[in-house]
Amino acid sequence: MSLLRALHTEAGSQSRRVIAAAIIAGMASALLLVTVSKVVEAPGAGTVDTFVLYAACLVAYVSSARHTSHRVTELIESLIHRVKVQISEKVAQIELDGLERVNAAEICDRVTENSIIISDRAGDIATMLQSVVIITCAMMYLAWLLPPAFTVVLFVGVAGAWKFLDVRRDFITQVRQTFARRLTFLERMTDLVAGFKEVQFGRLRRQEIREHILQSSAALRAASIQSNNLFADGKLVADAILFITLAVVVYTLRRFILLDASTLTRVVAAVMFLWGPFMGLISGLMPYIRSNLAFSEMNALDAKLAEVARAGAPVPNPPDPWQDGMKTLKVCGLEYEYATGPESFRIGPLDLQISAGEVVFIVGGNGSGKSTFMKVLTGLYAPTTGSLEADGIPVCRENVVSFRDKITAIFSDFHLFAKIYGLADINEEAVRRLLVGMRLDGQTSFSRRSFTKLNLSTGQRKRIAMVIALLEDRPICVFDEWAADQDPEFRRYFYNELIPTLQKNGKMVIVVSHDDRYFHCADRVVTMEYGKIRSIVQVQAVQRPT
Repeated sequence: MSLLRALHTEAGSQSRRVIAAAIIAGMASALLLVTVSKVVEAPGAGTVDTFVLYAACLVAYVSSARHTSHRVTELIESLIHRVKVQISEKVAQIELDGLERVNAAEICDRVTENSIIISDRAGDIATMLQSVVIITCAMMYLAWLLPPAFTVVLFVGVAGAWKFLDVRRDFITQVRQTFARRLTFLERMTDLVAGFKEVQFGRLRRQEIREHILQSSAALRAASIQSNNLFADGKLVADAILFITLAVVVYTLRRFILLDASTLTRVVAAVMFLWGPFMGLISGLMPYIRSNLAFSEMNALDAKLAEVARAGAPVPNPPDPWQDGMKTLKVCGLEYEYATGPESFRIGPLDLQISAGEVVFIVGGNGSGKSTFMKVLTGLYAPTTGSLEADGIPVCRENVVSFRDKITAIFSDFHLFAKIYGLADINEEAVRRLLVGMRLDGQTSFSRRSFTKLNLSTGQRKRIAMVIALLEDRPICVFDEWAADQDPEFRRYFYNELIPTLQKNGKMVIVVSHDDRYFHCADRVVTMEYGKIRSIVQVQAVQRPT
């Protein structure tokens, strides 16, 4: 769908009013030309009635043009808002494995940069609509004034439009290349920021990444220069058309047609009058092309997300079969497989049952499948085969949202929101007590459902995440390497005090850990290797640290 058609749909029944206002603005502008021409031709015609007509046309032009510009701006912003909401809702609806197949940089670029491109050109698009009407009215006036001059202007205009189409085709190609180069550059910058720690270890790596970013930036610069040059060429074509038209009228037309000075003056004035709206049309058309391409990029992203969402999106408001709590969590023959081109990674088959009030540690080396297992166990990934059951009820697309509502999880790659979402009633005093218990009262504070400062160390941020987890008070608690970034004091607190407290409160506690000296804090230790469960050991069989 083109941008103009989308704006027409967005306007609904009000589109006629916008078009009518643009027509009135164009006709009023043309009448201003006619009125001035008559006064110039016959100075005695400059009566009070003529001045009143001129003033009325001016008021009509200003008010109608203002209405058109403001309304088009409102429609464009409403359209952008609607598309943004659509995209954000689709992102929220799709499953984690689907989202991981979409480039995060693409989502950010398409939503932000393209929105800015469209928004910034709202005034140009309104000017373009008005210019079409003004040019039409001026051409009608020229046809009435001198038909041969109208024919000449029309012929030159058509020839110029033909040339402009060549520039337009090249412009569209170049703008698309610019969009692609911009996305590539954003991906490179995202790599630099996300992998900043890794970049610091190795001068050669740092140099190669720097060169890659410079290459991406240079390619974007070249594409931007080319597209802007073509943009300028489009305006030059418009200038050339008007200068050629003036030359034909002044130097050629008068050789074949007997023209008096008055008629020639009015013809030249009409052609000069065309200059403004014609440039407005060209100045609006090129940005419209760019905005239309940006809008198509946003629609393409929306369609891609919709396609991913259709591949097993959960039911948004399902019934809750676990309203009275959750006693057991069980996986039977569970398998999950990543499919990434020719390579794949599989976990399973896995069989495990966890009960309320039980503490289970999941251990294993890097690449053993712990994190993937946690994502399947918490309903973030749907099993490829096998089943995940809670209290004997299979977790499936129809109830997975309700299942996730019973889980509080802190993953190793957790994200910390500045504001606490999802808790209707928050006791600020309780939050402050938890912050004091986590020794964060001097680092951040809590007010109006938000933490005042999050620019803290990883360990401190994990403690804030733990505060939120304790406030959520859900039956299943999953902690993925929570203690890894804590000092010895808080590591002891986590294993020796916090976990026993959660267990005493009947929580199902699942901990991914490498801290073998604290394995005695678990009821069972599940060891994973190569995506499978190698062993399940009761705590009394685990060797205590000396």
